[in-house]
Amino acid sequence: MKMVFIKDIGVLRAAAAASPVVLLLSACAGSDADGGDGGDNDATQSPPTIESDWEPREAESHASPRPRLVIADAESAEITVVDVLSGDDIDTLTVDSGEPIDLTATDDVGSTVLLAGDEVGMLDTGIRWVAHGEHFDPENEAPELVSGTLDIAADTAAVTGAGYATAFGADPDGDPVAAHLTMDGEVPDEFPDHTLVDPPGTPETAAPLEEHLVLGYDDEVSVVDTDGEELTDAIPCPAPQNATTLATEDGPGVMVGCTDGALLVHGHDDDQLDHRPAPDAESTITELVGPTHTAGPALGQYGDSAIAVVDPQEQDIATIDLPDEAAALAWDPYWEQGLVLTRDGTLHGVDPDQAELTGSTEVTDEIPADLDAGSAAIAPGESHVYVTNPFTGELVEAEAGRDGFDRTRNLALDLTPGDLAVVGLEPLGGHSGAGHDDHDDDHDHEHDHDHDHDHDHDHDHDHDDDHDHDH
Repeated sequence: MKMVFIKDIGVLRAAAAASPVVLLLSACAGSDADGGDGGDNDATQSPPTIESDWEPREAESHASPRPRLVIADAESAEITVVDVLSGDDIDTLTVDSGEPIDLTATDDVGSTVLLAGDEVGMLDTGIRWVAHGEHFDPENEAPELVSGTLDIAADTAAVTGAGYATAFGADPDGDPVAAHLTMDGEVPDEFPDHTLVDPPGTPETAAPLEEHLVLGYDDEVSVVDTDGEELTDAIPCPAPQNATTLATEDGPGVMVGCTDGALLVHGHDDDQLDHRPAPDAESTITELVGPTHTAGPALGQYGDSAIAVVDPQEQDIATIDLPDEAAALAWDPYWEQGLVLTRDGTLHGVDPDQAELTGSTEVTDEIPADLDAGSAAIAPGESHVYVTNPFTGELVEAEAGRDGFDRTRNLALDLTPGDLAVVGLEPLGGHSGAGHDDHDDDHDHEHDHDHDHDHDHDHDHDHDDDHDHDH
């Protein structure tokens, strides 16, 4: 593990009152983290034959979640929805788009998912939670495409905030445009009302910051409101990468990866912009992920075969060497740990506080770096983690744990997996908003309602007790 501490070199002027605070954190030069040979993966080799072994699983009670997996085909504009319990394909839908689709859930249960390609559409996943007394029961429906699309080519994945979603891209004339969608808490029958605004440029990355947006483009970062008005002077950030919303000690923030480190933007009560640079990094911090419910370090891919642990509170960056090149990175909000899939097919847990790997389990075959199509993906699903291998066309389920993972089931897909989303889980913040029906049919249900998990999530996360995992 390598670590560098940064120092405060002063305060820069901000352009507006109540402007964000900005920290620039950089990793040490001279790190060997961006080495790594990535193994001998070669996409020209024939993938192994995969046989499905997805034993159907019964729900623990009628109040237990019935989650679904939404899988984008990397070689078409098709979306496949899979029932997690049975492994059955519920439906495959063809989107009015000529290229692969990025998936962005618009609410905490995934009742709708934005589909961003050369047009922007919306999928009603069929996820529904119905109020029965003092709790909610799942009563899912058939998935279907919401009528209508947005005629912009979404070069940047859409982002969602409180009551809105924003898609960035180019209009039919090729000019940059942002579309702000109003999400009123209901599953829409038609594509939601939206307004088009002109962003400062075509963003390479974007993330919500409460009612504002943080955009990265043209070697700088800007904070804008939903009308596209810039709230701060442009903040230097060479080649901005993969912004992510992050909980900090000072409230919600957004971290952006730059070639010289990581930039943190968060709200503040005064009119100052705090900017703390440090030694240049030899590798760009990309694919940032991190906690959104409790303050903690963010994780980012650092070079090909290392993970950067960026602690905004301590203002330092540690790096963790991986045994092979990283193929996918995700944050597991249920276990409050990072998840890394390396190209040798191994899934690793990352403890962000200790900056170390906590458990590693081989869950799939090798994933070549030079794939013709598709990309590996990780989707945390509370008690389980879902992984796709685009080389073999495989979906894998592994039981989650602190000290490793237990591969439980796998499914041979009739597609080349691209983006992946799990929907229909119980939300960490409690049931509200879209996908919920508050009607009460006076059902007198005597539920034990023990889902073997604690959704109060006091963040002690003694999952050995709550989940009874012995990994």
